[in-house]
Amino acid sequence: MYSTRNHRGSLWLQILVVVGVAHGAALQAQHLHTPSQVEHLIQTSEQVYSYDSAAVVALIPLPEVAAQRWRAAAFLRRYEVSVYTPPTNPKHLKAIRAAEKHMRKARYGKAIKQYTKAQAEAPYDPVVMHRLGWAYELHDDLESARYWYEQSLATNYADYEVHYRLAGLYRVRGNHNKALRHAVKAHLLNRNDTAYYQRVIQCAQALGRPYRDWAFVPEYQLARTGDTVLIKYGMPLWKTYASVKALWAYEPGYAEQMAQVASVSPEIIQEKEALYNVVLAYSELTSPTARAQYPSLQALQYATETDQIDSFLFYEITSRRHPDIMTDLNPAELDGMAEYVINTHMPLR
Repeated sequence: MYSTRNHRGSLWLQILVVVGVAHGAALQAQHLHTPSQVEHLIQTSEQVYSYDSAAVVALIPLPEVAAQRWRAAAFLRRYEVSVYTPPTNPKHLKAIRAAEKHMRKARYGKAIKQYTKAQAEAPYDPVVMHRLGWAYELHDDLESARYWYEQSLATNYADYEVHYRLAGLYRVRGNHNKALRHAVKAHLLNRNDTAYYQRVIQCAQALGRPYRDWAFVPEYQLARTGDTVLIKYGMPLWKTYASVKALWAYEPGYAEQMAQVASVSPEIIQEKEALYNVVLAYSELTSPTARAQYPSLQALQYATETDQIDSFLFYEITSRRHPDIMTDLNPAELDGMAEYVINTHMPLR
């Protein structure tokens, strides 16, 4: 399970620490209802529910413009988790200005000398180490570039640009496994930027792991017409998910009762219960053809079986709406999240 830390966004990490849905005892402790119990509640309720399996246009979690909207926020956040104070040493700043001047004129050897002076004045400045690595890379000294990129990440692991550059560097050197992991981390830390997403696809293809481009977008809609709650759903398995959502939205007293016994956020308990119901329904499918129609539920089942349900919630659902929250992951959590993404979106054939 992911730990929490006391800074902005830690509440989301706290509420996303969820039990694996494959463990019945833990689920019972969380008071989640099974599909048969949900069906019984709907059938015996004084509230009238009606189902419609007609085609449903599912809502996309975020519009494309979100990538641009969050890019600036992620840029600012990637330096907030580092352990240094921006240097004010005059010698440091003078060397930085000189180095940047040389970089603009493609005098990379001279830029390296000035960045090295700046780094000596402020040894833990991740920005300088990043720039030093970039200068070495442009100077075709890839080993020195790798060293300084790694040093920068040791001070500030949330710098997605360094992960992005390391992915490119390792790809050129033929180390495709490391390239993929750094590409995925860059993508995680800047969740909705298409450039980082494309690098993940490229690195995965180099390993013979085609990227599975799917999103968790439940096919359902709820509406009240007079005294009746209409539950619309698309493909059959989404009926179980939609039923839970209907109880939370319209069943008198249901949300309040569940909130009283919840050990985490009511919103997360609601999502857990809906996921629990749909993954149980998915697990009963025996036809490979039928199972193949639900790639997101295949990933959900994998997450429950490997105790990574928090990764599923965090990556597939929450981070689409709050991408900058990814910078609240510590290095071990980031590694675990990257492993989840690789195994579910780029599985070995």
